[in-house]
Amino acid sequence: MCIRDADRQTNMHTIYFIFYFTIHFYLFYFNVMRLRGRKLFTFFMQTKLQLSKLI
Repeated sequence: MCIRDADRQTNMHTIYFIFYFTIHFYLFYFNVMRLRGRKLFTFFMQTKLQLSKLI
């Protein structure tokens, strides 16, 4: 039982991480195409803040 639960937790964590990373990658790419320079930097800092809050 314990091993099975641990496996399920690990799978969910991996799926969530991939999902989260994909969303942020697309958002980042979209902003790169649309915005340049300082706005992009502020977006990057906001993303960094969100990541630190999550962890």
